[in-house]
Amino acid sequence: MTATRKFLVFYFVLGIAICLEVLADAFLKKSASSGDITLFLVGMILYGTTAFPVVYLFNRKDFEIVFLVWEAFGVVLGLVVATLYFREAFTLQKVIALIFSIGALICSYF
Repeated sequence: MTATRKFLVFYFVLGIAICLEVLADAFLKKSASSGDITLFLVGMILYGTTAFPVVYLFNRKDFEIVFLVWEAFGVVLGLVVATLYFREAFTLQKVIALIFSIGALICSYF
């Protein structure tokens, strides 16, 4: 497998894992506001499914790289979902979190 393909596969799997995690968070937030146990259970199952891509990722990269990139992209996607889907305010604290997340991603490549 070429280096470019390894890079693309790694980030594709990482993207799937992050999307599953943010989707799980969205279900859990909805369950908290509605009290719907079904939404809660779906959120828990989605969180559990993130373990599969994580195991794959940990076999390919060091822990700190997977964790740092996962968390940084998770913050960015979480802010997007919170702002666009849940209509939460985009505050100064969230802007600062976004800046630090992007900064962490940039620093992880150097």
